[in-house]
Amino acid sequence: MAVLAFGVVMTPNVVGGAASAAPAPTPAAESDPVTPAAERMRAALAGQAEKDRLAEARERWIRENGIIGMSADSAGHVTAAVSRTAPADKLAEVRTTANARRLSSDGAPVTVTRSTLTAADIEATADRIAAFHAEHPKYGISFRFDAARDATVVSGNLPAVLAEKLEATAGKVILEMSPETTIEANVGTSSLGALEGVGRVQDRGPWHFGGARISSHDGSVCSSGFSMDADPGHDATYSTTASHCGPINTNWLSGGYEYGTVVWRVDFPSTDVMKLDCCSENYGDRIWTSPTTTRKVSWAWDPGLGYNTPAGGSGICVSGGKSGNEECFARVTDTDATACLIGQNACTRHLMVYERDNGSQMTWDGDSGSPVYTLDNGNVDAHGTHVAIERRSYGGGAAKYLHYAMKYSTIRYTYGGVIRNW
Repeated sequence: MAVLAFGVVMTPNVVGGAASAAPAPTPAAESDPVTPAAERMRAALAGQAEKDRLAEARERWIRENGIIGMSADSAGHVTAAVSRTAPADKLAEVRTTANARRLSSDGAPVTVTRSTLTAADIEATADRIAAFHAEHPKYGISFRFDAARDATVVSGNLPAVLAEKLEATAGKVILEMSPETTIEANVGTSSLGALEGVGRVQDRGPWHFGGARISSHDGSVCSSGFSMDADPGHDATYSTTASHCGPINTNWLSGGYEYGTVVWRVDFPSTDVMKLDCCSENYGDRIWTSPTTTRKVSWAWDPGLGYNTPAGGSGICVSGGKSGNEECFARVTDTDATACLIGQNACTRHLMVYERDNGSQMTWDGDSGSPVYTLDNGNVDAHGTHVAIERRSYGGGAAKYLHYAMKYSTIRYTYGGVIRNW
């Protein structure tokens, strides 16, 4: 067993285990009658309540200890900052509780620092940066508070004159600008190529799965996320994808087969996830993890900073219709980041950032909306839906990729229900 962020305990996972072709339902033995839908839903809600309890404990620790910001590097080292106005004895107290909890995924101590800022300072800087992007939407930027550097780090491709203006007005910021840096959505086009005719790009139903490759009438290609159940006991299932994939009432197909229609699209672009409903068919408890195989979904929860599962585990994974196969071995480096995409007059906030230690790319055009997760004994624990990718350029061809996802808690809060795991 391994203790993860803020005391969450999970068993080790192994990439590649227990993937299987999408199965037909298995009849229950006479001695093990089928559980009624309402009972299954109650069991799912009870399991979700335990996951929620752990998340609430994490948030309570942050709140009660006056933490104004946290961050992690790609190696999983976590830093927590308390306000510059915190009492002198507060810093020592927070350090004691942080190290007792062993907040990082590998059990290493967490660094607790005193910031030169307050929570209000950080929020004001975020508001100024977002307003700046609204004035200059032709450039993409991202930003997040870095507790280790005690500043909001802004990345993007702003020209020098605009970068200087932002630096002079935003507050305490560190700018990392390059004309070759890109922050963009992963919407693709309708050419299927070598994947045409196989499972995930031709999800026929009647039980549709997450991670399917879906296309709209205008040729846009995205991926579906996870299946949710919104109405206890009545199989009122829905699926999700990224809101930037298309407007309300857009109809989505998978290989020419009906997949769903956008029936709810809330607060875009501040929130970048939308709800799909399908005809007389349902969304099932699996996600596509290769062109022809799936994994069952077990639970859903928001992972903490530095999380990438115990040694030998899968790390954070993503599985999109364009990528074809699941991409794993990333960790969470931020849970409150902001992405401001080119052409949008507002930013998407409260995003989870996941990246590999080596900075390699995990998603491609057509992967927007795809499921982000970890493996739990070969099954899937859902964490969110992919919405954007950032390529940070370092000159001479050197680059690293950061990936952004809407958190599972945001999906639940916005559209209700619970993860479909039965």
